[in-house]
Amino acid sequence: IILLQLINITLEASMFNTLPINDNKRLNPELQKYLKSVDYPINKEDLIEEACDNDASEIVMEILGRFEDKSYYNLSDIAEEANKIAS
Repeated sequence: IILLQLINITLEASMFNTLPINDNKRLNPELQKYLKSVDYPINKEDLIEEACDNDASEIVMEILGRFEDKSYYNLSDIAEEANKIAS
């Protein structure tokens, strides 16, 4: 069971190899779907709560948990912060 969980986490992590922005600084769609109803500005704690309410995966929760404790004013801010973590 533990091996299967590790494989699942590895597969989820590989899905985020390009996390989280592209050339247009858009948030990775996999992460964005968990934050679809965010009202801005939003802080780290509320981002995590929103993702949790939307049944975010463990990898998404881990990424959000590493966010700096500050206010985010739009998806670009969130994408920028996630990019720092992914690199």
